[in-house]
Amino acid sequence: MIKLKGRVGDLTFYENNKGYQARSARGVDSARVKKDPSFVRSRENANEFGRAVQAAKLLRGVLRPLLLYNTDGTMVNRLNSRMVRVLKSDGSNSRGERMVHPENTGMLRLFDFNRTAPLHETLLVRYGMEADLSTSTVQLHLPAYFPKQAVVAPKEATHFRLTAAAVEIDFTGMGERGYPPLAMQTTALLPLTGQIPASSLVLAMDGRVDSGSVIVILGLSFFEQFGGELYPLKSKDASPLGIVEVLA
Repeated sequence: MIKLKGRVGDLTFYENNKGYQARSARGVDSARVKKDPSFVRSRENANEFGRAVQAAKLLRGVLRPLLLYNTDGTMVNRLNSRMVRVLKSDGSNSRGERMVHPENTGMLRLFDFNRTAPLHETLLVRYGMEADLSTSTVQLHLPAYFPKQAVVAPKEATHFRLTAAAVEIDFTGMGERGYPPLAMQTTALLPLTGQIPASSLVLAMDGRVDSGSVIVILGLSFFEQFGGELYPLKSKDASPLGIVEVLA
């Protein structure tokens, strides 16, 4: 028995519950898809999906410093799907030409980059937000709270840290001017015992906000104290990160 997987000429070799199988490769000629009027809907869908994927890729690139340890294996597909919904909400362009416009990007709100640790199921604090787009400033205000009641932490965690970020993105430009700068601020390492006093995270973006969408991100990271030292936890349930607001 020769065990093959893959494609050779017009045959595709694969394995299923019946063992190794072979079948003839079928498909529509790509040149026909590009020109045949009967495939106009397919071309429109492909164009829009590609545009949405590019917008999602731009957002991931901008947020890369935050996404290194705060994602799950489904994040890329989930973000692509959400961005397709944003694009399809464009009512000013015809099908096949729709874009990701700022006024529709509010649909990105409450997106979790790590589905195994949703932000709003981890941080149970009613924080406030204040934005002054004329000065490109966003502030997150957190009231005093008790972490034992307001933070759902992994069992081994002894400390945590909050990270906030804000960035203005013009998805219609698709990053022609490169990645926009990301404004970030983190808290000190905070104990999971006692009471945390009220605080504010101030995010000053570079330049005046005049177009695009302002994406506001909030995340947590957890630490374990061992032998007098603090070590970051690497498990997926220890790194929630989500979009908390979208301003346009």
